[in-house]
Amino acid sequence: MKTKKALLAEKLTLEQAIQALHANAPSPRWIDRGDGSLSISVPISAADMKAQAALRAKLARVESQLGQPKAAERNTMRQLSSEGAELLTEQMLAHRWHCSISRLQRWRSASTGPVYLKIGGKVLYRMDDIRAYESASVVKPRGHA
Repeated sequence: MKTKKALLAEKLTLEQAIQALHANAPSPRWIDRGDGSLSISVPISAADMKAQAALRAKLARVESQLGQPKAAERNTMRQLSSEGAELLTEQMLAHRWHCSISRLQRWRSASTGPVYLKIGGKVLYRMDDIRAYESASVVKPRGHA
């Protein structure tokens, strides 16, 4: 059985390897279809996908030995805290606004709430749209300029 120090060192190494794969990945490409819809293309090789999956599996095993949150929870939190995130999932937005995912789903079905993208069946929110919606939602009490 590895010591906690060895597990933490292994975890750090795996996280750095995953970050290096992300840093070397090509930038996503936005395609305006002309009918008001957008699509996004993120080219990634099969070898990179396999490498990421293997690293994430190893990381999950190390984290379970350390008793830490699962990789999916950690990735969501990292994306929430990263300033460079251009797109948010509904889970990330619900966390940001301290509301339920079902509230966001109700807003979409009622055509209220922030503008969103639907790419490959997945709902995504652009940070620019989120910031605009937040700015438009500011309530100023009487007496404030």
